[in-house]
Amino acid sequence: MPARPKQQHFVTKAYLDGFLEPDSTQLYCYGRGRPAAFFRATQDLALQRNYYSSKRRDGSWDDSLEQRIQKDIEDPGIAVLRLLAAGNRRLNWLQRDRLCLFVAVQRFRVPHMRQLIDSENESLINFWRSEFDRIEKEIGKEPEEIIAGVASGLRPGKRHETTITKTDVERLAKEHESDPAMFSREYFMKIAAKFAQIFRYMKWTVYYAKAPNSFITSDCPAAMAFGRNDLDVVAIVRADCRIIFPLSRTSVLVMEHDNALMAKLNRIGQGSKARKLLSRSPEIRMANAAPKDVALFNQMHADQASRWIYAGQPNDWLIPRLQRGTTNVRQVVTKISRNVSMVSAVSGK
Repeated sequence: MPARPKQQHFVTKAYLDGFLEPDSTQLYCYGRGRPAAFFRATQDLALQRNYYSSKRRDGSWDDSLEQRIQKDIEDPGIAVLRLLAAGNRRLNWLQRDRLCLFVAVQRFRVPHMRQLIDSENESLINFWRSEFDRIEKEIGKEPEEIIAGVASGLRPGKRHETTITKTDVERLAKEHESDPAMFSREYFMKIAAKFAQIFRYMKWTVYYAKAPNSFITSDCPAAMAFGRNDLDVVAIVRADCRIIFPLSRTSVLVMEHDNALMAKLNRIGQGSKARKLLSRSPEIRMANAAPKDVALFNQMHADQASRWIYAGQPNDWLIPRLQRGTTNVRQVVTKISRNVSMVSAVSGK
């Protein structure tokens, strides 16, 4: 029986292989705050020990999440990625959905995003604890429950309130203390699935670079960029949001909201016309990336990398640029009313 994989990739080797130069087996690795690059084989990059695994009660390891990611996400997603990287833009809906899910999972599986999710979970637990203490001091006894969140109801103007008890909060706190990464391990796939549904209706453009220019990638490959800089909220639903995802050293995928499609759907409303419009397989546009375009995309990834940049060619301009902190998003829990909390995503600058 083969040994279980203790070192597990948060950026898959098959994806990183696409950034190797011909006849090369190693990538240049640039680290944030490091004075020089180093070489490393792709199977030895973007790894953490037992990253997706958890221990069962009998002491054995549960590796089912890693196996599921490889079988259901990586293998089918990489196959479609390679089609696009090779210039084949005629994707059916199944292929498009497979790549959507691959990109979305890649965005949320990385340590940067998982740490944000777990930090958010811890902040909410601490917030709920403080709310129970505050209300108990006000009314002289422990409240049976508090409002943990508010969501819109099915009918206009109706709201649905979610409540939580102190027993629930203490259980969640105990789980977090015993396994700080449990919440993100169990939750990041659900978030990714929601993002994938947004990606499928966005406009896609694949930019292709010609030698000697080449694209780089990072430990946060699915970068999020915005056309405006006067808004603080970082959200996928912003009309100016773009997803920048390098496919290989010669190609990058840019996904943008199809605002014209959304406006048309708003005009025609629900019904057969809307369903017919959404059923059409969207065109994937192709563009040649000029040297300045390649430089811009690469700089964006350098800024949003959490710690590491991976490149097939030497890019020593990265060394001074990576002396700065990451501009990737961070999240904070804020109080918006007496008993309601909200998670806000803000710039990491």
